[in-house]
Amino acid sequence: MSDMQIYKQVVNGGKLVVLVAEPEAQNPASLMRLAVSQVVQHSMFNEYVDISLLRPFLRLVWLGDLNTLAWKQYNGDRDCEYIEFELKDDVNQWCGRVVFMRGGLYQKNPNQYMTDKVYEYINDLDRVQFSGYNEMVESPLDNPWFRVILLNIDHLTFSPMNLL
Repeated sequence: MSDMQIYKQVVNGGKLVVLVAEPEAQNPASLMRLAVSQVVQHSMFNEYVDISLLRPFLRLVWLGDLNTLAWKQYNGDRDCEYIEFELKDDVNQWCGRVVFMRGGLYQKNPNQYMTDKVYEYINDLDRVQFSGYNEMVESPLDNPWFRVILLNIDHLTFSPMNLL
């Protein structure tokens, strides 16, 4: 069995990749660095980790330029924008969603502001359609103005990833 599982989907001129290491994998942080490096090669990318840092075996990677996407205001708030991508399974059926949110530029505490916006978004969801979520931040942990919400990770179709 592979130590790494991968989900990937091309969306709006970019590519979304979710990487999950097996729970019994040795040294998941190093394994993730290797997997991310193999996925991105020389491409422009953003890497996201679980906000709680309790899931070292999970990464979300966006390949492409997020700034070129069609962002829209979140709930009419001029200080928060978002973009949603519907995710498909291996037979092209809807299975989840990823949401990129950015904002808080004019806030004294942008980290809390974005936490509140994620909470607001999650509370507005249909609890039947969306069974769970992961909140993620950029891996350098230096950007309080950006969040990623991954909905229904348990419904994504993962494939084994062979690491070089």
